Amino acid sequence: MVLDEKVLVDDKYYQIAVVEESNIMKVTNKGFATVDKFIENSERILEEIKKHRTKKIISDGRKMKAITKEHQDYITEKWIIEVVQSGVTKIASIMPEDVFGQMGSNAVSQKIETQRIGTLEMATFDNMEDAEKWIQ
Repeated sequence: MVLDEKVLVDDKYYQIAVVEESNIMKVTNKGFATVDKFIENSERILEEIKKHRTKKIISDGRKMKAITKEHQDYITEKWIIEVVQSGVTKIASIMPEDVFGQMGSNAVSQKIETQRIGTLEMATFDNMEDAEKWIQ
């Protein structure tokens, strides 16, 4: 299944696209970003979530490299809380291919799951097709 998406942002770090008929935002990470750039990108994603009233996110991290402790802390202590407060109820994460990216992504997922934020449902996948099926 390939969802019909409209690209909102596309730069060297990430792409944001929206699937309007399904209320899904797809975020594709393209590699390593410094903490400052990562936070800037994350804030832009949050803006787009609010603007499009997104309820579901597919985060494609296959090209993501190492996720530092600073990146992890920002996601789990600030960003995810604001995302849920903005109305997001489901997040499908596609795991990084890079082993260090996988370790960081697993740490983030585990911490978010223990926080039990609102009614957020999360699941991890190794491919886009399974993520799209689940999030529908």
